[in-house]
Amino acid sequence: MPPAATVAALAAVLLAIGLSMEARGPFGFDPAAAAAGVASQLGTTLPAAALVLAATGLNVAAGLVLIRVGLGRPFWTPGEALLAGFVGATLLDIVLLGALGGTGTFRWPVLVAVHGAILGIGHLARARIGPVLVATVLPPGATGCANPVGSSGPRPLPWPAAMGPRPGWWVLTDRWPLWVVVGIAWSGLLLLQLASPVVPFVDVLPNHVAPVEHLRTFGDFASVTTTASPIYGPSRTFLGYAALLGVIDTLAMLPAALGVAAFALPGAIAVALGVHRLGMALGGGKTGAWAVLAFVLTTSFVRLPDARATVLVLPLAAWCLAEVADRVAGREPASLRRSVLLGAGLAAAILVHPVIGALTVLSVGLVLAGWPDRTKEQLVPALLAAGVLALPQLAAMTEVALPTAVALVVIPAAIVPAWAAARFGVVRGLLFWIGRLAVVLVAVAALVDVADVWVAGWAALEKLLPTIPVLAWTSVAGLIIATRRVLNPVLLGALAAGVIAATATNLVPPEGTLQTALRFEVPKTLHYWVPVVFVLSAAIALEAAWSDPRLPAMVPPALLAVFLAVVILPLRQPPLTDAYYLGERRVSETVSLQLKTAQQGYWTGYPDTRRIVAPDGLELLGAVRAEIDAGRLRASSEVLHVARSFQQWAAVPLGVFAGVIETDVTLDAEVSIHTVGGRLHKYAELERLLAAGDPYVLLEPAGLPSDARDRVVAAGYRSIYANLRGELFAVGGN
Repeated sequence: MPPAATVAALAAVLLAIGLSMEARGPFGFDPAAAAAGVASQLGTTLPAAALVLAATGLNVAAGLVLIRVGLGRPFWTPGEALLAGFVGATLLDIVLLGALGGTGTFRWPVLVAVHGAILGIGHLARARIGPVLVATVLPPGATGCANPVGSSGPRPLPWPAAMGPRPGWWVLTDRWPLWVVVGIAWSGLLLLQLASPVVPFVDVLPNHVAPVEHLRTFGDFASVTTTASPIYGPSRTFLGYAALLGVIDTLAMLPAALGVAAFALPGAIAVALGVHRLGMALGGGKTGAWAVLAFVLTTSFVRLPDARATVLVLPLAAWCLAEVADRVAGREPASLRRSVLLGAGLAAAILVHPVIGALTVLSVGLVLAGWPDRTKEQLVPALLAAGVLALPQLAAMTEVALPTAVALVVIPAAIVPAWAAARFGVVRGLLFWIGRLAVVLVAVAALVDVADVWVAGWAALEKLLPTIPVLAWTSVAGLIIATRRVLNPVLLGALAAGVIAATATNLVPPEGTLQTALRFEVPKTLHYWVPVVFVLSAAIALEAAWSDPRLPAMVPPALLAVFLAVVILPLRQPPLTDAYYLGERRVSETVSLQLKTAQQGYWTGYPDTRRIVAPDGLELLGAVRAEIDAGRLRASSEVLHVARSFQQWAAVPLGVFAGVIETDVTLDAEVSIHTVGGRLHKYAELERLLAAGDPYVLLEPAGLPSDARDRVVAAGYRSIYANLRGELFAVGGN
């Protein structure tokens, strides 16, 4: 490795050159104005970042205790421990949502007490399970170690020799130049977070922020189909995401729009840990560090400031696939509790983001089908447990209004069949062959019209692969120079899962809202899945080239310099102009766009470019909050919102900023794949909806017929607050 200062200086110079090349394009920014934009929001965003980081740390520490008990061994590295803690935190938060959400007790004091109890139990149990925090990590450089807690404690597993020398503490001495480059590449993300009092992406507000705000405000999530915003319905409700961010935001005591924005840093750390852990499991050596570096080219990296479910699910998916990779390589023994834990991780991925979670499960299933001898004992029970544990998300997406406590009921329902599959080889074998039969039947059905399948598959791939040229060609090089590692069963399974999903989606008939949504959402989500697979294969290629002893000493540094230039500089024709492009981004393009957004605010064209809502809108929200604080507006109360448009730039987003169950009556109501919530109504339906007797009505009269207020008053509502923007009414003046 060249001197660290040389690598860092080269990356910094390349980024400066790239930003200067971007200065005259659509992503150009003014450095002084960008700095002023960040500084103008620090009074809000910096304390929020500290609070969310502290809340995340508490949540991850509790999750780490749970995973430490489940794994039954110390962690190999601090990075692995932190990633496991994130997975455990997600599982814990889903249980908390099920246990507390239905009773209205999802409150700050209760959450603090639960976390304190778990940490206390972990401390008291250290004599049996060993230390549970970073002290569980084996000493740096060791291939094994003595029992750290005496003869009564567990014996740590040795570091797998196939993964190369075991790394030491966090920033590794032989890898930290790469981490410096990663830090430079990720700098724009942190500046954008500090400039964003509201999470900077439009579709994140209704289907990510609104459920978290409802949970934080009321401490209640009675049904798996609970949706605060009327724009998206239960099919876009992610229970695991609402649980994870709900716990962290409630602990931090912040408005959800600010709390989710502040989660960009912890979320980015979790994603980096996941990519690194999976890269290490697949390629060993420095593959993990190379993978984190190559990840900056992906759409997922660009969307990290959004803290969206499509990206935050990646640590869960990576942890599950790394566990499978360890099992395939024989690094981990099979056991019932490891199988159930893997199944729980797969289910958590589905609950955080159903499509990415399903692709992860499909990847594991394909590994099981292709390499049964090494995986059947652990993966059959895991897949069985995952299928049962994911049932609440299926209920939510199919609008079956089950109580949230179903998340608890499915736990014993998952453990029993998983235990049977692990305990009895006959049961496990029967389930395995049922699965294989299902695969055969699907293949036969596809072959009925093989031409259509081929056309559909190629149509999907020819749209996706050209968007990731650097990763694709680097992966091809890896296939040549490190064939065996690139053809890892887990990597092949993940790629095959993406191809199958792309092919199947193109075969879905275009008629109907659901079919249209599938044809739109799944291919879009594949831009978050397939490039990550190529990131891993590209990282294997980079590691193989770097560590090849046959190459002259100067060749690896030269390769690094070339790769950095390709990753950082905006060398493409024509230049990138689409801010929402679903494809590779060079680092200079990403950072330039992030700093431009920090300079002017994301919400251009809205009443406020930083906070969306103008002061008069904030006053209306304050009136709604006063009703909530007084206990008159409850979690189940619906607010009828009458305005000229449902769009968030035209009307105050009540569900997003107050967490109330909002139903909209507007002049532009529509039903499309982006608005299937069931609570967007045309103005002609106003009389019927007023007669239904919702407790509150919020009227924003601008652009509406002049009789709108008279119709509200005639329906028995009395004004309780008014300003120049709108008026809040309650039934009988409650």
